[in-house]
Parts: sequence; C-alpha cells; structure tokens
Amino acid sequence: MRSADNKFFDVVRPDIERMAAANPFFARYLNGTAEEFAYRFTKACQNTNFWLFARLPGVYGKEWSVEQLIAFKDVERKRNLEPWNDWIGINVEGTTFSGHPTRTTLGNTLRQMLYFFYYIEEADPSWSEPWKVREGVPKICVSGDDVCVIT
Repeated sequence: MRSADNKFFDVVRPDIERMAAANPFFARYLNGTAEEFAYRFTKACQNTNFWLFARLPGVYGKEWSVEQLIAFKDVERKRNLEPWNDWIGINVEGTTFSGHPTRTTLGNTLRQMLYFFYYIEEADPSWSEPWKVREGVPKICVSGDDVCVIT
C-alpha cells in the first residue's frame, strides 16, 4: 500500500498545487507558495510514523524522550513542563491503521475528488479546472469513498 500511496501523492502533487493556488481559502492560510504547500502536504500524507497523544489527568507516567516532547508541541501549544503527568503518548508505525489521517478518510476523499476531476476534464476539455464552481460544470460532494455527483 505504501508504494502505491507514495506514487499516488507524488503524481497528484501538481493537481493539489493548482487547487491550492485557485482556492481563496488556501490563499489566506498558506505559509509560502501553493507549490510549497503541495510539497509539504503530500510529504506529510506519505508519513507512516505518528505519535498519538491522549489526555489522562493524573496518569503520572515516566518522563518522555526528546522525540515525544517535540511531537507533543503540535498537540498542546501552551508550555507544559511535565506532560507525562497528564498525557500518554504512543508511537504508531504502519501503512494503514484505522483513522490514519491520510490513508483512510482524507486519502479516500482526495482520491475520489481527483478521479472525478480527471474524468470531467477527459469528458469535456472546456470543463478544465473542474474544482472551480461554474454554471454547467458538474459538481461533487465527497466524504471518504462516498461521492455524490451533481449535474
């Protein structure tokens, strides 16, 4: 699965860049260019090593490694000198675990959207950039592998 997903995200990087550049939402939240965003996004999608953290007040676990503390900064922004007293951290390595952020729901959503965009552009070249909402161009609603096409 990893070899297929990594190839998929490498191939669709230019499409993600075009969508980010064309979407006003991304323009407000991009740190850098659409190209930089697409690169960072697709590389993050290919990552199979994650830290999962759960808050359990009073757990009083053993002191964390530097790696855990660095990963934890993305979870809790405030300064916490001893997070192991109220949090547990589990390192997950694997290609697909249930709820994996890019290989389950998000990955399926992106795949379905890109399949649709490809088919629409192939069906009628005048429908280029189908992610832009325009009269007469079919639209989609996607969640995971569930797709609704509106014509």
